[in-house]
Amino acid sequence: RLNLISLFQHKLTGKHHVLICKNTESAIGYVQVLGVRCQKLLSSKKIKKPIFEFIGDSITCGNGADSSEVKFGEGAWYDYHNAYLSYGPRLARELNADWILSSVSGIGMNHSCCGIKHSLPEVYERIDFHKGHRSWNFQEQAKPQVVFITLGQNDGDKDWKGYVDSYVKFIRHLRNKYPSSWIVCCVSPMSEANFKLAIIKHIDAIVRRVQADGDKQIVSFSYKKTYNSGYDQHPTVKQHEEMM
Repeated sequence: RLNLISLFQHKLTGKHHVLICKNTESAIGYVQVLGVRCQKLLSSKKIKKPIFEFIGDSITCGNGADSSEVKFGEGAWYDYHNAYLSYGPRLARELNADWILSSVSGIGMNHSCCGIKHSLPEVYERIDFHKGHRSWNFQEQAKPQVVFITLGQNDGDKDWKGYVDSYVKFIRHLRNKYPSSWIVCCVSPMSEANFKLAIIKHIDAIVRRVQADGDKQIVSFSYKKTYNSGYDQHPTVKQHEEMM
């Protein structure tokens, strides 16, 4: 669908800054800019900022968070996305950093849900996170200073050994791509009490195992609260603000 978006109609002429953000994840539609109509474009300075990458599932996508346009329960699951107001981009903006979301709803580190037949490590290097798509060119991509991984909610608690082994293998693979980045292994903010205790235990074990290999730029992080008041027990926009 082709949309013409009018900006600054009621503002005085002058300098304006426009940011375009696709609020839904990669598998849901796409944004293509066909052109810009204005009196003139001003040159701008390229400001070098640190980059944060957020690797995760629907939580990181901002799925199930926003009911401002479609009330929860009155639309489809993809109507409630708000990537821009999810915890990752919020944290990056708070710390004056740019951000990358590498996330897919339903995906896991070792086991995925919702009919997804692959895990995130299997598609991490693919454009749009699909097995059949072209590989992403990591050589041309700026390296993030910090990588946050929030995966495990969709893996569940049925195969902790497989989860730990896949996680460690993925971190080692990631380290080859990002030799100097800090890696933060996060516990799912949706976790209920019993699952949270279990996933904290295993993520701490993962971090210790990687540190034992000599990699000291890796830490774990756990939320004190549970955030699941949105659609299908996801964090709401307000809770994403609290999370960051």
